[in-house]
Amino acid sequence: TIRFTVHGSCCVENRMMAGFQISLALLVAFATHTCGSVIAREAGDAILTPPMGWNSWDCFQGNLNESGALAVAENMVKYLLPAGYDMLTIDEFWYPDNCASNASDSIDINGRPQPDIAKWPSSAGGKGFKPFADKIHAMGLKLGIHTLRGSVSAAALAAKSPILGTSYTVNDIATTGCKWNSNWFAVNMSHPAAQPWLDSVYGQYAEWGIDLIKNDCIFAQNDVEDNIKAVSAAISKTQHPTVYSLSPGSCDDISQEVEQARAITDVVNMYRVTCDWHGGDMTYHFQIANAMSQFIDVPGKGDGRSFPDLDMLNPYLNASTDADFKMQMTLWAMARSPLIYGADIRSPSLQAEDFALLTNPEVLAITKTSTHNRQLKAEGTDTFVWIAEASASETSLYVALMHIGAHLTTASVSLQELGLPAGVTCTVRDVWAHKDIGTINSGKPVAATLNAHNGVELLKVSGCK
Repeated sequence: TIRFTVHGSCCVENRMMAGFQISLALLVAFATHTCGSVIAREAGDAILTPPMGWNSWDCFQGNLNESGALAVAENMVKYLLPAGYDMLTIDEFWYPDNCASNASDSIDINGRPQPDIAKWPSSAGGKGFKPFADKIHAMGLKLGIHTLRGSVSAAALAAKSPILGTSYTVNDIATTGCKWNSNWFAVNMSHPAAQPWLDSVYGQYAEWGIDLIKNDCIFAQNDVEDNIKAVSAAISKTQHPTVYSLSPGSCDDISQEVEQARAITDVVNMYRVTCDWHGGDMTYHFQIANAMSQFIDVPGKGDGRSFPDLDMLNPYLNASTDADFKMQMTLWAMARSPLIYGADIRSPSLQAEDFALLTNPEVLAITKTSTHNRQLKAEGTDTFVWIAEASASETSLYVALMHIGAHLTTASVSLQELGLPAGVTCTVRDVWAHKDIGTINSGKPVAATLNAHNGVELLKVSGCK
């Protein structure tokens, strides 16, 4: 038996500091950065792999501004873009005062949300996010923004905003509000002005050059299925290649969430299947990942694919050596969850090794190209074995042994369990360490000694003969 001992890593100080301002000279330099060639921006591009990028919520909530976002973008280009992390997303509160009823400057004449010019000065004069999006695109990145429910705000209702191209106002179409943000409302899709409203909102976002929509308070316990499908239709009408992402703001009974996913996978590209999560116990993540594995890489919006989202990659202490983060990356990769990081990465003192766990190319190959990802077995409620097939051009298997229990344990998997024929001998590679570590055969199963709480071994089995 081949044995591996998975040791917890010593935590190092997080050097992700704030306050760096990007200069115009650096911005121009990044406009011609060779990493820009990584991103295909042709019209009609389909979303074929799990989206990867950065989101502002975990570290900034609603406090990110333009200079801070450009500093984030600079380090994304240096350290994350070469690995495929191409999407910078501005989360909630990019508009003034949460579009409250007295925030008349938060909407345009047709009630559509507008950026807060105090945070996003390039949006002044009714330009919206277009100038900022142009800067982000020039750096080789893409830009996402957060929306809520049907995008009808309290400010628009107070203004009785006319819906573009119709004789109706937003007051004619607004319906149920978001339970945790009372300034935002869904849309009554039985009204003739409902789709024109969504078309006008998402048409504006496409004109700005927005590449991802994170639509919040609209799935799981906050499910509004007809609004999801209508938003998807509005995005498709723009013909601008856009990732459509759902965020429920809550989670539901797993069986109920499975049924809701079944109803919308073909009109979205990613959809979060967990409650808001900020690190800690991952029991629910293993349960929901197993239940949702049937929906990994199924047909999604347009000609693209659809992927269940296990939530943002929590910063923990760091993305270089932290054992908890390594566990999270392993499950997210094996489940082909979108990889969206959320730490403050503005500091000019950051180095490539600060992102080592995020950018391991052999791990990211699982996210990008593996197939038939699934839980093979669970041992009790805290030890899990996941497998996946490598890309279609390979005859290899990925095997992840993961343990979240309170005590050291051993996990194993045999050739028979992996579906490999008796009598073969296969090479075993440690994916995280980039090295071959031995062989397995009918008499030598893979076995790993796994540390408590975050014990993980990620292997590639290949070359069987």
